[in-house]
Amino acid sequence: MQITLDEAQLAELRAKLGKGEDEELTGAEILAALKGSQEQAEQAQAKLAAAAKSEEGIVRVDSSQWEAVKAAAKLGEEAHAKQLRKHRDDVISAAIGAGKFAPARRQHFEELWAKDPEGTEESIGKLAAGLIPLTDIGQAGGEPGADDDPEYTALFGKDS
Repeated sequence: MQITLDEAQLAELRAKLGKGEDEELTGAEILAALKGSQEQAEQAQAKLAAAAKSEEGIVRVDSSQWEAVKAAAKLGEEAHAKQLRKHRDDVISAAIGAGKFAPARRQHFEELWAKDPEGTEESIGKLAAGLIPLTDIGQAGGEPGADDDPEYTALFGKDS
C-alpha cells in the first residue's frame, strides 16, 4: 500500500510530531501521527456520543414557543377544572331534582365532592330517589270543574 502526501500534509505531520521543516519523516512516524489522529477522532466521536446520550429525552425548544405551550397548558387545565365543576353541579342538581336530598344539603355534598369526587358521586348514586317531596303536599290541583261533585251540583247547582 502506498500513501501519497502533499507538502502541506507533510508540514502538518512534521508540526504534529515536533520536527523541523527540513527533517525527513519515516513511515513509522507518519503511521504514529495518523494513528494519533485516528485516536483523537475516536475520542471526539465518543464525547459526542456521550453528550447525545446525556441529552436523551430532552427536547430543546425556543423560549417563546415554550411560553406558548405553558400558556396553552394553563388554559387546558382551567377548561378541565370547569368541566369537573360542571359535572359536580350536574350530578348534585340531578340528585336534588330526583328528591335524593334537600336543596339545603347542596353545600354539604359540594364539600364532600371536593375531598372525594369519585366516592361522593358513587354515594349520591346509591341514594334512594323520591325521599324528599318536590311539590307541596295537599294543594288542590287539576282543571277547574274536574273535581266537581255530581251530588253537590245536583243539589245546589253549578254556580253555587
